[in-house]
Amino acid sequence: MAKNNRADIYIEPIYLPDNRKPKALYDLFEKEIEAYLRGKGQLKVKNAMKKRVVNWKHKPIFAYKYSTPSSGVWAVTIFPKGKSGPDSENPRKLWEYVSFGVRARPIYARNAPMLKFRPGYDAKTKAGNKYGGSGRRFGPLVETPRVLNWPGIEPRNFEMHIIDELEDDIRRDVQQIAFNIFKT
Repeated sequence: MAKNNRADIYIEPIYLPDNRKPKALYDLFEKEIEAYLRGKGQLKVKNAMKKRVVNWKHKPIFAYKYSTPSSGVWAVTIFPKGKSGPDSENPRKLWEYVSFGVRARPIYARNAPMLKFRPGYDAKTKAGNKYGGSGRRFGPLVETPRVLNWPGIEPRNFEMHIIDELEDDIRRDVQQIAFNIFKT
């Protein structure tokens, strides 16, 4: 599940038909699931997140938080971190702006008499799970004193694409852990 600027891995309770297995196997299973979530599982998600920002100038650092099982649900939350500072240089904020989008709005010169910009831009990421663009600005330099309607940023929905990409793989890993422990 994606929520805010995070990618979460939830493993819901797994009920096995044969409850005659020794408790030690269930304890081992819980230990193996925790090891997977703290290790290989969270690393897969972090790497998928890193792949989206590979050519960003201000890359976020991705951290994770493991939640102890409560009511049989194990969880790992992977999220971007970044230094504080202006939003244009704060990696966590940049991730949020690009992943969730920014609404269109009028912009105008505030600290100078004119707006100056190049009208063309090849984004490093594009909606639809496309990434790896140049991030290059092009076109003639435009100067204008008037208000412009900035088109905003179309949301990239990184977290949802990562979940779609990894869900089956993580499910197979957990099933394999269960099979290895509970096979008879």
